[in-house]
Amino acid sequence: MTSTAAAGASTPAAGPNVCGGTRDAPSRPAAQRVVGVLFVDLDGLRARYQCLRPGCPHRREGPAASTDLDENGERIGVGGVKAFIDGIKTQHLSQHHGENR
Repeated sequence: MTSTAAAGASTPAAGPNVCGGTRDAPSRPAAQRVVGVLFVDLDGLRARYQCLRPGCPHRREGPAASTDLDENGERIGVGGVKAFIDGIKTQHLSQHHGENR
């Protein structure tokens, strides 16, 4: 896309680029550190969480598998794995790092 100046010269039009900024100053998301990784195996229906924070006293949570047994001796199934996935980061940060999210 071009715009024509008064003298008839063709110059690039100012406007948003793919990144959402202008051609002169593209905007970029702020850098963020990865502090944990959630591994999910959809075939085996299992998941585990690994904390990457330096000095973490308990780096690994899980794994939770659909074949694990609950306190009643029954399999936790897919719902149990989903519950693990939904709550493990919050639980880990609260229990081992004193953060409430």
